[in-house]
Amino acid sequence: MAWSNTSHEFKNISYTWTIEKYADLHYLREHKNKKSPVFPNNGSDLELSLELSVVETNKYHTAITLDIIKNNYKKIVKLEIWLGRDLSNYKRCKLAERNYIRYTDADLSKSASSTDGNLIITCEITFMGERKDQSGHEPLIKSPNVKLAEDLVASFDTKELSDVIIVTDDGTELQLHKKILSAQSTVFAEMFEHKNSVDIKEFNFDVVSELIRFIYTGKVQKLNELSGELLAAADKYQLDDLKTICAKFMDDNLSIDNADAVLKSADLYNLPDLKIKTIQYIQNNIKKDTYEANYNILNILLNQSLQELKLDDSSSSQGND
Repeated sequence: MAWSNTSHEFKNISYTWTIEKYADLHYLREHKNKKSPVFPNNGSDLELSLELSVVETNKYHTAITLDIIKNNYKKIVKLEIWLGRDLSNYKRCKLAERNYIRYTDADLSKSASSTDGNLIITCEITFMGERKDQSGHEPLIKSPNVKLAEDLVASFDTKELSDVIIVTDDGTELQLHKKILSAQSTVFAEMFEHKNSVDIKEFNFDVVSELIRFIYTGKVQKLNELSGELLAAADKYQLDDLKTICAKFMDDNLSIDNADAVLKSADLYNLPDLKIKTIQYIQNNIKKDTYEANYNILNILLNQSLQELKLDDSSSSQGND
């Protein structure tokens, strides 16, 4: 039997913008006209930003607008925005009419008051790319449709049949599944062996949420903001694949501004390839007197040099024998 299939490439972007001390600033009109940093800031052909601005027709309303700076995709098919940490309370933009969502000042102030005075704006954006057509002939014997990955994602979204709880640093309770956590992490397996609720205080809510998202879906969304903390969490809970993803992101985004932090993480969490790459980057791109003034960098460089000397001495001794 002949068949045809039409599909489109989709690109999903998740971004969180925090405006600190918004509760103290919201009543000043000039502070309602702000733009976020450009995102996703990963060297791709996509550049976006969020803008907070006063609605001209009503000074007590504020619009959160998606500004498209650079885009090689065909169109936006979804724009959802929510305030604070309640991910279920989102608004979806009617993209056929506009690319912004309007809030009252009371909405923004109420949200900020629930998060220590900081206004947290999170958006989910889906872009649609080019159409792709495929055709062929269907085999007489069909392979079964295995839905394991989809079922795990559904479990993450719905929390159906959850049997354990993780309490984050802000008191949020995440309802989860012992078997899924234990299968991915021996650390979680030991934690939940004799109890059904544990507290995780050393990592904040965002880090724990992304850690759990990875366990259930194999994906992570906020590397730009959380790569360092996620690396620490991946190391603690022995999630080697997540650890590799964080290390690769740090490698791909190495810069003068973050080289010292990346080097410290590579040294602390035993990532020798990333450590060597970062040392080479520092020596080639940062003035010697600058990194010698940084105790953390200098200490790691000295330890690395001592290790290399020991290896050289060991090799020489074996050669003489």
